[in-house]
Amino acid sequence: MDVEFESKNGTTVLMEAALANQPKVIAVLLNAKAEVNRESKAGKTALVEACVHNKAQAALKLIEHNAQLDHETKQGHTALGRAAWNGQVAMVDFLLSQKATVDFQTRVGNAALHNAAWQGEIACIEKLREYGSSVSLETNKGFKTPLIKAALNDQLETIKKLIVKHGAEPEQETRDGTTALIQAAATGRIKAIKTLIASNARVDFETSTGRSALGTAAMVGDIKAITELVMQRAEVNLETSYGRTPLIQAVLCKQQKAIATLLQMRATAETMTKTGQTAITYATSSNNTAAMKLLTNNLQP
Repeated sequence: MDVEFESKNGTTVLMEAALANQPKVIAVLLNAKAEVNRESKAGKTALVEACVHNKAQAALKLIEHNAQLDHETKQGHTALGRAAWNGQVAMVDFLLSQKATVDFQTRVGNAALHNAAWQGEIACIEKLREYGSSVSLETNKGFKTPLIKAALNDQLETIKKLIVKHGAEPEQETRDGTTALIQAAATGRIKAIKTLIASNARVDFETSTGRSALGTAAMVGDIKAITELVMQRAEVNLETSYGRTPLIQAVLCKQQKAIATLLQMRATAETMTKTGQTAITYATSSNNTAAMKLLTNNLQP
């Protein structure tokens, strides 16, 4: 028998034994020199497959034979990360009890807590936190915290739990100068915007790079996000430390519908910023004739 046989779908004999939760068969295969950490062409390992499908006896036998708890597959998966993604609380607890690294980050920086937050797996979040997982941990790619992950996938209960129970800072600024509310505004996550503000995220918070939620919504031209933020009492004429108002940002990004919406909400075209500029001067210097027409038509007689 070829103990390293791999099927067309990328499943090895050892993986089949793990999926069947057969520790005795696993032991026989490993004693016959099957490679415990072998990764198939499909990017699977026996341990990851056992954890994805909640096969605890198989997982234990593999670990007893030196399966690497923190092995990352070519697809960017780990046993703990996949268990958290799938909401396998008991498996998460088991892997952590076996000394899996609670905040092990994959090549793109995803840790188990990021996965659980994206999926809204609150029970897994609770378990990961029991073992010391950090709510402020950022991914290496995109610089997303668990709170941002939850916001981007409209996981509203998760947002509340992370902030209220686990102390996630709603205004934590990531390395690329963004926050959960700004990310929600940038992607039109209206429910997440409401939930974050209800959980004490300041609607007019400005990052060190001069970004705000309303300014970001204006830049991307998201009318629903602009409307919601203003309803949540965002200051429509708020000037950032860099001398930009939401209206100016809409002008610079040529978001004509956003310009019209902001003007309807009492944004002022002639307000001069600390840099001596107005929305009109920016429209003129950027040859944005459509914006110029909107702005001048809105001027008070």
